[in-house]
Amino acid sequence: MLTWLPSDSRAQGGAAAPAGPQCSCKAQDKLDLEERIRKLTEADKEYDNLIKHWQQQPKTMLKESLRKAEQDKVAAAMAKIKTAGATRYSGNLGGTDAACDIWISSEVPACMRPVIEAHEKKHKARCNKNTTPGKLGFWVDLFTKGSTDWRSGQNILEYLQEEKADHQAEIAEYQAELAKMQQHCPQYTQLDRSEKYDRDQALAQRERLDQAEKRLEEYGESLS
Repeated sequence: MLTWLPSDSRAQGGAAAPAGPQCSCKAQDKLDLEERIRKLTEADKEYDNLIKHWQQQPKTMLKESLRKAEQDKVAAAMAKIKTAGATRYSGNLGGTDAACDIWISSEVPACMRPVIEAHEKKHKARCNKNTTPGKLGFWVDLFTKGSTDWRSGQNILEYLQEEKADHQAEIAEYQAELAKMQQHCPQYTQLDRSEKYDRDQALAQRERLDQAEKRLEEYGESLS
């Protein structure tokens, strides 16, 4: 099976993303990359809509409730893209917490992982830049800025423009991987029977959990 190292994804500050497991000539890798590009393209369109809206509004500082509301709109746009056979995820692919620590979902395919890590490293760099270091940093930020959220100094327009730029960089890296596939893969191999079984079982379990969570939410709403 042909494999190669993913493109040299670089986080803010010029540090190379760690070399993760390699992309391959499996049809699944190609399918996952293509769908991710399509989803991010839809996200960019929604960011354009949101940016246009906020450019016409008075300057508005970013709050967590506002950030979540706007990101929910982006997530809804991405959710419209569904490719048969592509990997499904139960939540976010990664994130950067208030302590500037990065996490990457275990569900992220190996071929996509270095790009997701590079994306989160950009957030980590901004977090470190806008967070007071040390054991007392939490309290310093709370009393001086009124918030421990590293994004709190931004306005909503700056945040949306920054997110769009990060997504565009991510698209470019996935496109580079697809170009490598076209160059190195004379053909694409399908999942073998055991891999397909494991993947189908994982997807079925995820769907059952999603349905159970939805039923709980509906039950909770019926009690309110």
